[in-house]
Amino acid sequence: MPYYQTWEEFARAAEKLYLTDPMKVRVVLKYRHCDGNLCIKVTDDAVVSSREDSLLPLLRFCTSVSILHSPIMDQGSLM
Repeated sequence: MPYYQTWEEFARAAEKLYLTDPMKVRVVLKYRHCDGNLCIKVTDDAVVSSREDSLLPLLRFCTSVSILHSPIMDQGSLM
């Protein structure tokens, strides 16, 4: 599982994974209150990209990911 040191690397890897097959990609968020860190994992069950940092940079990333997902969500049910 690659663990990215910079947000730019992680964002590129997550976007590449999402653009490969948007319907298989999941985003998992885990917040640890004791140390104030938020871990984000993007996976399609074959490839996992992970990044852990303080809360503020992760919130910025989540905003950019939600913008990327909005065209899929606007389509409604695809089934």
